[in-house]
Amino acid sequence: MVAAPAAVCAAFFGLTSLHSRGRAAPERIVITGSSTIAPLVSEMARRFEHRHPDLRIDVQAGGSSRGLADTRQGLAQIGMVSRDPLAHEEALQWHPLARDGVCLIVHRDNPIDGLSDEQVRGIYTGRLTRWDEVGGERAPITAVTKAVPRSKYLNPTSA
Repeated sequence: MVAAPAAVCAAFFGLTSLHSRGRAAPERIVITGSSTIAPLVSEMARRFEHRHPDLRIDVQAGGSSRGLADTRQGLAQIGMVSRDPLAHEEALQWHPLARDGVCLIVHRDNPIDGLSDEQVRGIYTGRLTRWDEVGGERAPITAVTKAVPRSKYLNPTSA
């Protein structure tokens, strides 16, 4: 789930209404967080700045945990997060923008025709570690993904 960019949209629209009512908007907005969302938000920021030349929007990647931490600490006005909120984060204001697609790829020699959602969860949580556990040959599963420091997500004080 891509969560924070909708907050960017809401903030941009809010700033537009300040301009239209003759009020001064902040001169600079800092947005930090998810590197997967940053390109989209950067383009949105560029277009918004074009319409409002007195405003600068600084978009910085660094991961969802950074976006959450920077926003909580007041270092950023908006945090970009590319995952669902965890229980200890529910008190924050979340604005979903979109859902992204995930594609799993296996080698062409792998006889597996498909995996259920539960099997995929089992592979990525470490509960399933061999192909024969999901109907394949006896061989280890090597799950490859973008490196994520899971401990940051599990510790409420670090996010």
